Amino acid sequence: MEEKVIFEHNLLESQESKQDLKEIASFANRLLLLFLTAYGLSSIVVQIIQRSVTSALVDDLRHILLLCFSVILVFVAGSRLFRTTPKRIAFGTLAAPKLPAVDSVFLMLSLFFFEWGIVLWSLPFIQKFSPDQFNPPPLFYLIIAIIGPCILGPINEEILFRRIGFQYAQKYGMMFAVVTSSIVFAFVHGARFQVFYALLLGLCAGILCAKTGSILWPILLHMAHNGFQIAMSYLFPFYEGIPSFRFYLLLFVFAVLCVTCFLLYAARQQIRLRNISIKAGMKAFWTQMKSDKSKYKAYFTSAGGLGFLMLAIGNLLGELF
Repeated sequence: MEEKVIFEHNLLESQESKQDLKEIASFANRLLLLFLTAYGLSSIVVQIIQRSVTSALVDDLRHILLLCFSVILVFVAGSRLFRTTPKRIAFGTLAAPKLPAVDSVFLMLSLFFFEWGIVLWSLPFIQKFSPDQFNPPPLFYLIIAIIGPCILGPINEEILFRRIGFQYAQKYGMMFAVVTSSIVFAFVHGARFQVFYALLLGLCAGILCAKTGSILWPILLHMAHNGFQIAMSYLFPFYEGIPSFRFYLLLFVFAVLCVTCFLLYAARQQIRLRNISIKAGMKAFWTQMKSDKSKYKAYFTSAGGLGFLMLAIGNLLGELF
């Protein structure tokens, strides 16, 4: 009798596991479909507007128009694909305890300085620059860049990849949600070294989601990241060059600020630094990854997961050729 109960219990777990894997694959497929719908239809609408209204201003505002339409489509199509409402997509809560606002600020700043510190440290080794990359843009194009890449872009992408991509994956594990949302976020930015930078930003945004339970802080982190990219053209005009004394000074300042903000966060959260072990953390991470191997396989071998990978390869080939 006991053996029969154990057998039935194992059979039930196996059936539930298979159902979970099917749901994970379905989720990845719907996320890809939402991404293609939001950006694909937006591109078509913007192209129609450009052909109907031949104006240099419309051409300059193309990226802003694209982001405006894609934000609307993310809410409309997302509510259909994920059987929810636009209001729940925008204001729904994540399954995580919320940090106090001050703690969230310190955590966000420490992640920002950490992420950009890694980016700054890597720049002289993996990328060659042209003078135009550090030539401050005229005021009009600066305003467009602030509205588009610095405001609308982060809102759009964080709602898609962290609100939807994270929220619906977290039922299978918080780490699973952080990793998958970060990887697909990196895939759609798949142009040379931008994949690495996007993966780093995605992981930091995912950690903020998991710790704060709010989409606000990942959006602010993303805005700060994109905003600092523009600030780089003012900090390092084309005649200054990278690396330079100013560059290494900025790298040092970022390292100090990263440590300071994290220590303030740890103090407020009463985290003892002596209990933090990188080796133990990596071991726990690897153990969890191995236990979730079937989930990652279901996600990234689905049509959706492979579709995001093909997008990354297509972007990379487009950059190379």
